[in-house]
Amino acid sequence: MPNSKMPRHRHLFFYAFLILISSPPSSAELGKASHYNPPYIPTACFGRDFSQLPSDGYFAAVGDDLWNNGTACGKKYMVSCISSPFSRACKKEKTIQVRAVDRAKTAVSRSSQAGTTITLSRAAFEVISDIRSTWVAIQFKQV
Repeated sequence: MPNSKMPRHRHLFFYAFLILISSPPSSAELGKASHYNPPYIPTACFGRDFSQLPSDGYFAAVGDDLWNNGTACGKKYMVSCISSPFSRACKKEKTIQVRAVDRAKTAVSRSSQAGTTITLSRAAFEVISDIRSTWVAIQFKQV
């Protein structure tokens, strides 16, 4: 008759799995995103170096809360739209990764929205929201 007891290593795997699925997900932050248009160069992070802009066009200028004396330069963030004053502007199932390349306050082409956490390039904003919306509420997390 086969042994009905689970081998010891399977017990450990099972308990590790239970701990993993019961751990709370790492928290994301909430903020406001707007968008800006070219010219994107020069930036506060990398000046006139065009190689700083990802080829997919997914980058951002960060607000003062994230800027932190330039330490945000080059950091990557996962961003998703959670609500908007423009009806059905959010593309709810879309999340985008952007690279911080500028400071929103000093960007050559600034957003018109005060209090923006992240100002997304036009290409990045269009992935998560209808471009006709001037700003959206977002959930974001540094990766």
